[in-house]
Order: sequence, then structure tokens, then C-alpha cells
Amino acid sequence: MGYGHHSPDVYEGMVCTEAEAEMLLKADIAKYEYQIESALNVDEIEVTQGMFDALVCLLFNLQGKLLENGKRLTPLQTLVSYNLWKKMKSGDKEGAAKEFLDINKAGGVEVKGLTRRRKAEAKLFLS
Repeated sequence: MGYGHHSPDVYEGMVCTEAEAEMLLKADIAKYEYQIESALNVDEIEVTQGMFDALVCLLFNLQGKLLENGKRLTPLQTLVSYNLWKKMKSGDKEGAAKEFLDINKAGGVEVKGLTRRRKAEAKLFLS
């Protein structure tokens, strides 16, 4: 619904106005900005605006990783488990940017649309 908004209050066939979609998008982005900012502060990682924006975009589009025990990580837990985050923590900005390209699969299969999105996010990350 809207611009990728998903939550328990969304149901199949639901429609919203453009104004409602914009409102939901702004609320969703604010939530993800807060989560990224908090995680960066906890790990004491400094980023540029481009890096921050790319991370928010990535988090907005992530689903939580399903674990072998059937439990699911939150999208933020999933993000900080990636090599991308580890490379950011070590100060490897170029290496972290390359890691975006490994987050392009759904069900273990590469998705061309995700590859395009990740390339754009990696470019933004380095801007």
C-alpha cells in the first residue's frame, strides 16, 4: 500500500489517497532514520549524509532474516548482521559499498530489480 508501507493494519485491496501515502511514507522513513541513527550511535560509526540515506533506503526495503530455528530477525537486526555493517564498523567505506550488491536476493534467487536498487544505494552510499 502507498509507497511500500506494510504493517498489520494493511490488507489486500486496501487503497489510500496520494496524500495518505505521502504521510505513511514520511512516518515510515522517520522510523527507519531513528533506527539507523540509534544503531550507528551504539556502534560509534560516523557516516556521511549519502551513507545515512543509503542505509535508510536499504532498511526500508529489508525483511527480517528467517533463522533456522524458525524465528525471524527484525530488519535492523538483519542489517547489522551483514558484512556491510561489519565493514562500516572497521572503517572500510569502499568495502561496505560493495556489500550492497550482495543483498539482492529473494528466496536465495537474484532479483534484477533488487540488483538495480542496490547499485543505486551503493552509489548514494559513496556520494
